[in-house]
Amino acid sequence: NIVRGFQVGCEGSLHYLVMEYLEGETLEDALTKKGKYPPEEAVRIVYQALQGLQHIHEQGLVHRDLKPSNLMLLPGPKGPTVKILD
Repeated sequence: NIVRGFQVGCEGSLHYLVMEYLEGETLEDALTKKGKYPPEEAVRIVYQALQGLQHIHEQGLVHRDLKPSNLMLLPGPKGPTVKILD
């Protein structure tokens, strides 16, 4: 549940990070359009975000900027799949 990074580099004074392309919308955009989610769907979204945070924690890292605009919702047959950004 984390966006994949493929490459980091530096070209002159420009630093870059290449990540996977995600097609979907942020949780912030979805909440603006849709409003509240039904409890069962909200729990599913939060659970996926927590799985991603657990993995980050197991790597010895801290996100420090988790917010709806940093959670990407990818459409899927059983509801959205969450990917943590930033």
